[in-house]
Amino acid sequence: MKNKIVFGTGGWRAVIGDDFVKENINRVSAGMLKLMEEENKLDKPVIIGFDRRFLSETAAKWVAEVLAQGGVKV
Repeated sequence: MKNKIVFGTGGWRAVIGDDFVKENINRVSAGMLKLMEEENKLDKPVIIGFDRRFLSETAAKWVAEVLAQGGVKV
């Protein structure tokens, strides 16, 4: 069973290593890519930010990989 993804008022609510894992980061990124496709915005570049928290920079790279594989300029 896949880990759950829960969004709150401040964004994705997850414990790093439990629900905030590569599999779920890729799921969210794929959803973003699908939405961009549905809204005909694959030609728009995406800027991905991260902070100093553990896994933040790595997660940003995972998001970038998914979007770039979908043809988005990251």
